[in-house]
Amino acid sequence: MTNEPGLDRPAAAHRARVHAEAALAIDDALADAHLRLAAALGFQGRFTSPLMAYLRGLPQRGRDHIATAIRLDPDDPWGHAMLGAWHLEVVRRGGEGTLGASLDEGLARYEAAVRMAADEPGIPYHFALALIAADPDAYGERAEALLERAIAAEPEDAFAEAMIDQARSLLSLLRDDPVAAQAHAIDRLER
Repeated sequence: MTNEPGLDRPAAAHRARVHAEAALAIDDALADAHLRLAAALGFQGRFTSPLMAYLRGLPQRGRDHIATAIRLDPDDPWGHAMLGAWHLEVVRRGGEGTLGASLDEGLARYEAAVRMAADEPGIPYHFALALIAADPDAYGERAEALLERAIAAEPEDAFAEAMIDQARSLLSLLRDDPVAAQAHAIDRLER
């Protein structure tokens, strides 16, 4: 979700969910709409307590929509990246096994997505962000390599340019102060 100053993030997450649900009401075979709905549910979960998110089924529904998107379009690297992100974030917040989340599965899904997306800066950037949030000591070298890959990508649009800029900033922070990089990564994942 955008970092636009003054943005009402909970309202934006709600609108994103409503739009994705409307798209799926028209055609439930749209893999991208399933991914958009999963993302919106994930953002809504950030604005509620973990217990309320669980009771409302937000992470469970998000995971199910990601799985549906992968079934509909198994060649889309973003589906695999989002499933990797889901596993890593649930493990980070709730522990291994919570809601069936697995560190190994999260790492494997993200690695697959990176391999599938040859020149896409967003996927390696987000993977690095998740690794740094989890443990910059254990995953710092891999995160650096992912950020370098993101920075080396040829931007095709404004989103890619933004990902490259964020990767460059995060890499600098990681090299200068891994503890601050972890705090920054957690903040990015939780707001």
